[in-house]
Amino acid sequence: MFFLLIIGCVSKSDENKVVKIEKRIFDLNIPEQKTEFDLWVSKNIIEVPNDTTSKKYESTKELKFREGKFGSVKCSFEDSNFEVYSNCGGEFGGSFYFVDKKSPDKIYYLSITCPKMIDFQNGKYFLTQTLAHMSGSAGVGVLSDPRILPIISKENIFTDEPFVSESTIETILDTFGLTANVFYPYKGKAFLVYSENDTTYLGEISDRKIINREPILNHGTWSYYDELNRIKNGIYISDINHVSTSIDRDLETTEAVTGAIYFKRDTIVLGYKYNKTITKSE
Repeated sequence: MFFLLIIGCVSKSDENKVVKIEKRIFDLNIPEQKTEFDLWVSKNIIEVPNDTTSKKYESTKELKFREGKFGSVKCSFEDSNFEVYSNCGGEFGGSFYFVDKKSPDKIYYLSITCPKMIDFQNGKYFLTQTLAHMSGSAGVGVLSDPRILPIISKENIFTDEPFVSESTIETILDTFGLTANVFYPYKGKAFLVYSENDTTYLGEISDRKIINREPILNHGTWSYYDELNRIKNGIYISDINHVSTSIDRDLETTEAVTGAIYFKRDTIVLGYKYNKTITKSE
């Protein structure tokens, strides 16, 4: 059952309980709003003693290859069992690599679209993937044990991908036509901030579908190659780095949205800066 995956044993009354998410949206082009947003960030995104969760996203480890082959890849996530590395090849897809700390020669391989986040909850890995190619796609899956994945050698990383059965991952969401910003499990519910066309939405995932969706920003916040999301001081963090260009006759229009999305308990805090330039196309 989906809710059991998120928070363990939950009563029926809890499952049916409505969870309201407060939304605080700041336009960083407006000085007063930027000041308020910056103050919130400075008070909340801080170093906290014994914040073991944030340390998982701050690993300095690297997966090094043989000389002349790709160099090295920085660790995306590290816990007591695995160092997790990721890569995204755009329309060619991406991967997660779980390096077993007990047996470092064992590298477990998972092919996905493009990684967006690793979130370890109640002994399970929640993996968010998304891609802005064509109309976009997004998915969230649950991996109970990386050791059930096929093993790949360092020499074959990026070149020879083993087959991974679909039954290996339990699917929470697998959809097209949108791109994911951040997946957020909270109080037995599963929330998703995502972009569809030129609008950013907050929705809830239920039975592999997005329900109760509402627009929170009249701009798209998708991007092609993002840094992975992370958690610090219990707050989910997703950077915004969106750029899109369109050409109409002899005019080239570029729109950019930068900023960040934060989920703290029952509140989403989104700060964005929008910029639009129009030039003559060559």
